[in-house]
Amino acid sequence: MLETSTAKARRVVQILNRAEVRRNPPYRRDDLLKRIESTIREDRPILLAGFWGGHKEAHPHEADRNDVAALDLLKKTADLVGAIHPVQVQLIFSDVHSALNSVPPSTIRDYRSEIRKQALERGFQITDLSQLYRMWQPKSRSSQQAATCFIREHRNQAEELMRQDVSLSTRLETAASRRKLFVVHWLGAHFETVPAHAVAHSALEYAALRLAEKKHLVHFVQSQKPVFFAYGHPDLQPILPDAPTVYWYSTRKGQGETPWFMAPAKLD
Repeated sequence: MLETSTAKARRVVQILNRAEVRRNPPYRRDDLLKRIESTIREDRPILLAGFWGGHKEAHPHEADRNDVAALDLLKKTADLVGAIHPVQVQLIFSDVHSALNSVPPSTIRDYRSEIRKQALERGFQITDLSQLYRMWQPKSRSSQQAATCFIREHRNQAEELMRQDVSLSTRLETAASRRKLFVVHWLGAHFETVPAHAVAHSALEYAALRLAEKKHLVHFVQSQKPVFFAYGHPDLQPILPDAPTVYWYSTRKGQGETPWFMAPAKLD
């Protein structure tokens, strides 16, 4: 007797939420099952999509064991899903976010080259966020110019959201304050310890930018019907794409830090 699309979808959801990877409950869990079921019924590959950091905080030019471990765990999940139904993995390389933090272009380029190589070896697709920005704002001279426009256009919305959502505001400001070297481009100064006003400004700009991305990703969400995976905390969901999202450990069970912000772990 052939397995129904509903039964297959339930098995896929179990894989995406198994103890090895599940950090927090998924966002829109009911829609997660419905989306996978409809994808299987329409005989389309299940699309797992997620953002990947644009630079390494530790040794910035190179991928390390943390990156490889996270990609391997992602590959393991994809293979388990693929045994039930065809699957695709799409990484969105967040080069724009790093560039706005004044990370040197060569640093972003070197890390991107290594992550791209590792991703392609595992059969993953990878797209630069800057490439999407050029589609969203074709008249802008650069992705950074487009990002500046996005921040300006969504600043008021971000301010209101952060006033209403204390958990989101606290999470973003904590992340900003933990950076080892914080570059405040609007002050033109470098700080080893980040001033409070700079933390608040950075968190606000980041929230505004992610709200813009969320708006522009609506077509991708509606047409491709992805399931997003995220290594961050669910408190950040209000600024992420409004789509079924699974919250995962990154490199192993219990590890909630993103590989690009983890302590150095060189490849053998």
